[in-house]
Amino acid sequence: MSVGTRYVPPLTTRQAAKYLGVSEATMRRWRDNRRGPDWIRYEDSVYRYKISDLEAYMKRWKGKQ
Repeated sequence: MSVGTRYVPPLTTRQAAKYLGVSEATMRRWRDNRRGPDWIRYEDSVYRYKISDLEAYMKRWKGKQ
């Protein structure tokens, strides 16, 4: 780890939805359809999102507009 950086744990679906300004239902729909930002699946129903993946998704999405 670099000096001056700190670990930020991956966000829950609720936190990621708020970060992106969408609903939790939208996040679930994107996952079900293999769309939206990348996610990490820890268990059957435990999903998390890295902030870097959310930011990359927003950058790609804005580029398509």
